[in-house]
Amino acid sequence: MWECVDFYPVSLTNDSVLDMAAYGPGIKHVIKESWEGHRKDWYSIGTYDTINDKWTLDNPELDVGIGYQCDYGRFFASKSLYDPLKKRWAT
Repeated sequence: MWECVDFYPVSLTNDSVLDMAAYGPGIKHVIKESWEGHRKDWYSIGTYDTINDKWTLDNPELDVGIGYQCDYGRFFASKSLYDPLKKRWAT
């Protein structure tokens, strides 16, 4: 079961942080989730289609729908947050 799911946009063209409602060319969306059974945090990168309300994984062959592991500690179910001083997302 997924826990503490986060969904946020990232820019492909610069390192500025985007508003949560941003979408369109030059923007990808990240889903970060925690899995209770694995007790680890994972993320996946894809494209969000606002018209059809559908998120599509960028590379299903590499990602296989599980995501890339982003937490190698013994804790899981973290939440992402925006750091206004460094102007970046931290997971």
